[in-house]
Amino acid sequence: MCRLEHKKPSESSPTQQGWTLIELLVVVAVVMMLIGLRFSAYASEKPKSKGFQCLNNLRQLSLAWLMYAEDNREYFLYSSDDGSGTTPYLPNPQMHGNAGNNYAWTWSKMDFRTSNPYDWDINADMVLRPLWRYDKNANIYKCPGDTSVIVSNGVALPRVRSYSMNFYLGGYGGNASPGYEPNIQFPFYTRLTDLADSVRSPGAANTFLFIEERQDCINWGDFLTDMTGYPGTNRPAIPGAYRWNLDMPGASHDRAGGISFCDGHAEIHKWVEGTTTPPVASGTLTGGKGSGSLFPAPYSRDVAWLQNATARPH
Repeated sequence: MCRLEHKKPSESSPTQQGWTLIELLVVVAVVMMLIGLRFSAYASEKPKSKGFQCLNNLRQLSLAWLMYAEDNREYFLYSSDDGSGTTPYLPNPQMHGNAGNNYAWTWSKMDFRTSNPYDWDINADMVLRPLWRYDKNANIYKCPGDTSVIVSNGVALPRVRSYSMNFYLGGYGGNASPGYEPNIQFPFYTRLTDLADSVRSPGAANTFLFIEERQDCINWGDFLTDMTGYPGTNRPAIPGAYRWNLDMPGASHDRAGGISFCDGHAEIHKWVEGTTTPPVASGTLTGGKGSGSLFPAPYSRDVAWLQNATARPH
């Protein structure tokens, strides 16, 4: 008779053997390394995500601006009011034909005074302007890279606007300001059809609309590109005369800043000159770049690039 014997499983069987301490430590180390890499990638993506959000803000602002123009016989909203606090009648009928300040995209005058509600209260200006009806989202007015705040009664209140509009898009409530602007030989545009003329303007796809402005410099709703040194019909370019005048672009995205154009597209533009991206000043505008001074930037490629995206001479 055959006797069936049950064999005990071998103690060294690989299917039954548990992990050794060294193997567990190796696995834990690999997992921790992967987690570390993921967090590093996430940290490196954060500035990019702010740039993407800034781009989205600019696209939405530009779309609202374009929708307004489409609803109003291609007349668009102006870069700024005239500072009078009133709605003066415009004698020129081709510019809406009535109160020019009513057609400014903003009346806000940004500074660092806690008594100025324009700085921290969206209801003081943005919700009152015509653009608000086309996109009722206060977040699109503020770049996520803008860290400026107003401290009132010990509470830090974030400022509400980071973007300004090309001055030559409507000027001050539909008017220029003779005697103040250094380059009055350049036109200001009031209608989308003005931008279709590639001789009189850079063209809609190449004329900047909104720009991220330095938080220690932003003030009125317009961004005045100083056109000093730009070539004209009977004059050559003078690169040595390039300068910034009151307004300077923001660079909160790794020395780059958001900018949109009159056809609705936007980009994060890299600034290449040190004169464009000095450290942001702390405190008030009177101690920062918006002190009312001129900032020489001879031979600046950034000035040349922005001038070319701003306007053309008459």
